Amino acid sequence: LEYAQADIVLNDYVTAVGGKFLVPFGQFIEQLHPAWINKVVSAPLPFREPEEGGLLPYSNTGFQLRGGARIGDWKGLNLAYSAYIAN
Repeated sequence: LEYAQADIVLNDYVTAVGGKFLVPFGQFIEQLHPAWINKVVSAPLPFREPEEGGLLPYSNTGFQLRGGARIGDWKGLNLAYSAYIAN
């Protein structure tokens, strides 16, 4: 099982996530890693599985808070964040 998570929306700006989730480090793992999206022969070096010589695991078990908020009154200026504690 690569990942299985439960998301609880706490309010408009924060979502609590628990379980085995894809590591929110960079764009590749969460948004491009799934096989139906990533059609390249191999993943970039830092994002390969550790047993393949990579630096980061694709998934981890733990807890995270993530979300986003608008910054100031400027249109289109948003802050997205993710903080996690994992095994």
